[in-house]
Amino acid sequence: MPRCQPPTPASRRQWPDKPLHRHSPNDLLVSELTPLAVALPRMVEQIEAGLANKKLEPAEERRLPVRADLIRWLLAPRLISSNPS
Repeated sequence: MPRCQPPTPASRRQWPDKPLHRHSPNDLLVSELTPLAVALPRMVEQIEAGLANKKLEPAEERRLPVRADLIRWLLAPRLISSNPS
């Protein structure tokens, strides 16, 4: 019966040649963030363009209007009161 081998030391392990992540953490820190006031209207435009596409699957046909309504709700101006109720 073969005996158990001790674990391989970390220095002798072989790691894959390809990176584990698509982006390095520095890429995320350097990339510019788009403000929601700019990104949300663009998202609504993309959703409306998707709804104009006649080749949607039934699940997407139901999901896209709900998503557009949610984004429009996020864009709607609201009154902010200082008295919590």
